[in-house]
Amino acid sequence: MFAKSRLIGLGFLLLASGSVGLVQVVEDMPVGDSAAMEKASKKIKSRFAEIAASDKQPSKDDLAAVELAAQYYVFRVTWPEYNESPDKLAAALKEFNAMYKQRIVDNLFPEEKIYRDTVVTFHRALKDSFKKVLDERDFAKNRLSSVNAAMMLPVLGKSKSEDISDFLTGIISSAKQNDAVKLYAMRGLKEYFPLDPQALMVKPGDVKRVQALTNYIERKWDVKKENKQEMDACSYLRREAIRVLGQTQLAAVGFQKKRVEGQIASTLLRVLAKDFLDPPPSLSEKCTAAFALCNVKTNLQDYHPDMAIYAVGHTLGQFVTEYRSDQINFKKEPAKDKEAKDTKKGARLPWKAMSEDWDRSLAAFEAHTKNDKVTSLKKAAEPLLKAIQGYQNPNEQIANGFVNEFVTKLKTAQKIPFKESFTPDNKPLEVELGYE
Repeated sequence: MFAKSRLIGLGFLLLASGSVGLVQVVEDMPVGDSAAMEKASKKIKSRFAEIAASDKQPSKDDLAAVELAAQYYVFRVTWPEYNESPDKLAAALKEFNAMYKQRIVDNLFPEEKIYRDTVVTFHRALKDSFKKVLDERDFAKNRLSSVNAAMMLPVLGKSKSEDISDFLTGIISSAKQNDAVKLYAMRGLKEYFPLDPQALMVKPGDVKRVQALTNYIERKWDVKKENKQEMDACSYLRREAIRVLGQTQLAAVGFQKKRVEGQIASTLLRVLAKDFLDPPPSLSEKCTAAFALCNVKTNLQDYHPDMAIYAVGHTLGQFVTEYRSDQINFKKEPAKDKEAKDTKKGARLPWKAMSEDWDRSLAAFEAHTKNDKVTSLKKAAEPLLKAIQGYQNPNEQIANGFVNEFVTKLKTAQKIPFKESFTPDNKPLEVELGYE
């Protein structure tokens, strides 16, 4: 169970959306000698660029300069002058992303050991610097600068480095780390996906990444269900993890010696199952998981999609039902007189965009599975999704028939989505959808 202090409600959502540096705050613990480092910043950056581009063996002094550059890039976002200036912070983050892409990503795996020494030193210094900022300070007293630093994490994933991956999965798996920081670590993992459905060997790093995400999704959240802020924050975070997991585009990392390695489909199905996640997932989370299942490209000799077909159909029925119940909040009605005011609250979800996502996902589902049930599901959904895309009221008879009759015909007795039933991590493969 995770403490509520690590879930910071809609205040977190404002930070996560990128609205950093907008609130005047006095933070407890800036890191590093800001005056000295800022004064020498041009020299620090130019020296690092010179070393990174060099074809010579880096000396001890060179590697010390590389370490100093890593510290400067990370520590500066904790300094007051950056926290109090949105423009200065934005420029710093943009500069770091561009520098990392140019100096590390675009020249990642040269044959010469010279450059690798520089990369290894830089990555080690970055990790050490992030740990000082994210682990060795009280998050509650340094919230803004911690999130500012976390916003630097996604670009690190572009390196595809297993060392960086271990660092990111460590953040996600840490019981002590704040969820605002974990959000950006998950976005860094996205760079390692999609996975290759034709891969002959299971990579341990892929399994670690998937396990970090599935554990995060399936964890129990200590939130008050009556607290909308906490519930919204939980949904936002968990949906991001589901979206990143779906980027794998596989049902499992692989199948070796009758073992399922790094199961993915089971977790996505559990998102759609009744009464599994705590707290229950939002419709937006469910749709994200359904879209991911539709885009699975795993060989059908190893993966059986019948459970996914049933769960996706059931979730689509819920989507149609909730759209119809939400229409009262956004349906346009002619005003009775010129003074009449629109008292509608507005749509609860972006129904049009989500229905278009359903269209694309069902088309992908049909293409990947070549399954008659999926073809029937796609065809049955077409008039409903077309009505929703026009913000119209779906035909009542067709909608009720889809929800109450058609989806029932998709029911399957299967409880394991894989041909094999053994997994080395002892994590159960069985999923009880519980729709009855």
